[in-house]
Amino acid sequence: MRIITGGLALGLLLVQACATPVDTASGGVGTEVGQPAYTAKSGLSTSERFRLVLSLLEDGEAGSAKTELTLYLKSQPGSEIGQDLLRQIVDSPSDYFPMEYREVKLAPGQTLSSLSQQYLGSLYQFHALAKYNGILEPRKLTAGQTIKIPLTDTAREVFLAGSPEAITEVEVPVEPVEPVNTTPPEPEVASSVPSSESADQLHRAALDAYRAQNLDKAISLWEEVLKMDPNYENAKLYLSQAYELKEKLRKLN
Repeated sequence: MRIITGGLALGLLLVQACATPVDTASGGVGTEVGQPAYTAKSGLSTSERFRLVLSLLEDGEAGSAKTELTLYLKSQPGSEIGQDLLRQIVDSPSDYFPMEYREVKLAPGQTLSSLSQQYLGSLYQFHALAKYNGILEPRKLTAGQTIKIPLTDTAREVFLAGSPEAITEVEVPVEPVEPVNTTPPEPEVASSVPSSESADQLHRAALDAYRAQNLDKAISLWEEVLKMDPNYENAKLYLSQAYELKEKLRKLN
């Protein structure tokens, strides 16, 4: 890995952005001429609207997310996360993050949210990280893809510690299975599938549940993974994130 001054690359990115039609009323996201304006969803609870904001940002719909986020902030004006998400939408990457960065390779199963949590200290900075990398749809990533991590103070400390680099090498594999029933002394799946592979399968199932915003199921599955393999680093990381997100959503209600 190497530290790179991002001025030239970022300058090219900004030139490309200038060539894109921008809907300034919706937070700086290009929209097609004549496309109907996004209308905020009605009848949503505070936590449901917050989850919708995150989902829209993951889909690359920043203008629509800004509309929902503005409504969310009317009911939650003191929300620091909400205010920060709005800043991520409105500000340019060079205003939000430092110009210097370090490159990492995206491991299977990793997301911009997990990278943001590891290196920047907040899983909610994934939208700014996407803009920094010129990624239009954060959901659509490829294992092995190069991601630039801006060298914030937090990121510098993490790189010096070196621990996340080991985490990125953990592979996330194969098809999910049902959670192992712990009542029988010897679950049937354990007799036909090696323990490490079962843990990988459960981790994959937990990731699917997490992305579908089914936090309770995801937490349950990652707890099962850690019962099988207490040293499974990715499961530890995502379980911590899931508990954090669940607690924050609980406080929003």
